[in-house]
Amino acid sequence: MNSSHSLFARFSLAVFLCSISLCVSAVELFKNSLTSYTIVVSPAASATEKNSAVELADYLKQVSGAEFPIVFDINHNAGNHIFVGYNERIAPFVNQQKPSDDDESFTYMSIGDDIVIFGGRDRGTQYGVFSFLEQQVGVHWYAHDYIHIPHLKVLNLPKLHRHESPAFACRELYYYAFRQNAAFAAHNLLNCSEAFLKTKSFGTGAQYLGNHTMGKFIKPAEWYHSHPEFFAMRSGKRVDNGQLCLSNKNVIKLLTEAMLSQIKRAPAYWCYDLSQNDNSLFCECRQCQAIEKKYGGHSGLIVWAVNQVAREVKKAYPDKLVGTFAYQYSQQPPSGIRPDDNVVIRLCDITCCLTHPISSDANNASFINDLKVWSALSKRLYIWDYVVGFQNYLAPFPNFGVLASNLQTFRNHHVVGLFEEGQYQSYFSEFSELRQWVLAKLMWNPDQDVDRLVSQFIKDYYGVAASDIQNYFNLTQQLATPSRHLTCHFKVSSNIYSNDYIAKARAILDKAKR
Repeated sequence: MNSSHSLFARFSLAVFLCSISLCVSAVELFKNSLTSYTIVVSPAASATEKNSAVELADYLKQVSGAEFPIVFDINHNAGNHIFVGYNERIAPFVNQQKPSDDDESFTYMSIGDDIVIFGGRDRGTQYGVFSFLEQQVGVHWYAHDYIHIPHLKVLNLPKLHRHESPAFACRELYYYAFRQNAAFAAHNLLNCSEAFLKTKSFGTGAQYLGNHTMGKFIKPAEWYHSHPEFFAMRSGKRVDNGQLCLSNKNVIKLLTEAMLSQIKRAPAYWCYDLSQNDNSLFCECRQCQAIEKKYGGHSGLIVWAVNQVAREVKKAYPDKLVGTFAYQYSQQPPSGIRPDDNVVIRLCDITCCLTHPISSDANNASFINDLKVWSALSKRLYIWDYVVGFQNYLAPFPNFGVLASNLQTFRNHHVVGLFEEGQYQSYFSEFSELRQWVLAKLMWNPDQDVDRLVSQFIKDYYGVAASDIQNYFNLTQQLATPSRHLTCHFKVSSNIYSNDYIAKARAILDKAKR
C-alpha cells in the first residue's frame, strides 16, 4: 500500500471510529516547543491561502515556540498535518464539494489526528485560518497596534468540526484603523476596506466605490454657467448648490458616460456609487415632480434615473453593480417602480435613535417601515449604519446594548451589506478599539453575546486596569435610559452627563490610571 493510501486508510478508520462515538481523545498540537505537525499547502493554492499558511506557522510559533514547517506537497506523509486550502487529497473525507473561489464561508475539522482548514480560495480559507487561531489558540487582533498572543507550553485540541458563513456579504467598518490597515481588517473577517486595494495578500475584497457622487460626475464649476438646466430648480430658479435635475435626458447621458468611464478606469470594485449630493435641495421643476408623482416620491425619481444608468452598465459590465442612497429626503421607498437587479440601495439610519433597538423603539418606527418595504423591493439592500456620536468623538456614547440587536434586524431583513460609520478621520474616539472590534465580530455573526465580547476584550486589552475599565464601561452604558433617545448628532452639552456620573467616572478612571 502506498503512502497516500495509507493516510486515506487512517482517515477512514478515524471517521469510522468517530461515527460510533469512540473518537473522543484530544490531539496534542504542541508541547514544550515541539510539534509533530507540518502545514500542507497545495502548489496550486491561491496567494491568500499561501499567505494564510505562512501566518498560521508564524503565530503558532509565537504561541508555542515550536517550528511548524510548510510543505507544498499534498502527498506529504510524515507525522501529522494541518492542511490549508481545499485539495484533492482531503476531498474524499470532508463530505463537501469544492467551494467556489469567492465563497467566504470556511470549515475547519479533524480527520484522525490531522486538521483541515478550507474555504473559498480568495478569502474563505484565510478566514478559516484566522478563526482557528482565534477560537482554538487564543490569538486575537484587538487593535491596529495590539495583537493578543498567548504563550503556552502545551495545547491539546478536541476533535474539531466547525463551519461558519458570514451574515452579510459586504462588511465595511469605516473606522480609521480599518481604512489604513488591510491586515487588521482581514484578520477581523472584514472584506471591504480601502486598504485592500494596496495589497494582494488578503484577497480582492468587496470594494464599494464612492458616495454622494452625482455632483462629482456633473460638477457645477464645469457645467452650471453653460447648462444651468442640468441643476435643481428651487423656487423657480436653477441653483448650483443642490441636486441634479434628473428628469433631464442629457443629465442621464452624462451620468452614464461618467459611470462607464469610472468603471473602465477603476475596474477592481464590486459596486460603483451613483447617489444624491449631501443636501436636501431636490429639484422642483415640473418634469421632476411629474416623475416623483408617478413613482411615489423623491426616491422614485432617483431609482428611475439610476436604473437607466445601471442598464447601460449591465450591457458593458454585466458583473458590476451600481449603488445609490435611500437617505434623508429619499429614505421613503418608491411605488410603482423597483431597483433593477444590478442596483444596490444603501439605506441610511441617520435619523434613528441609536441607544434603543431600531426594531422596537417608537422613534425608529418610520425607518423600520422603510426597511421592510425596501427589503421587499430590492434584491440588494445595503445599510449605512451610524455607531458613534459625531459632534464629539471623545464623549461617552452608550450604544453597546443595541449593536447586536440592530445587526440582527438588518440580517433578518435580508440586507447584503453593512457600512458601519465610526471615527474615520483618526484613531481616537471613545472606546474606539473596543467598539470597532465588537462590531467586526457582529458583522460576521450578529448572534454573539456582546457582554462576553466586551469582557474578553477589556480583560486582554487593559490588563491590570481591566476591572476598573469594566466598571467604567458598565457605568457609562447606564446612561442609556428608556426615556433618553440619542441620535448620532446628539450634543455633548445635553443633560446626559450628570454631575454624579462625572464624579463616579472620574474616580474610576483615576484609579485605573494608577
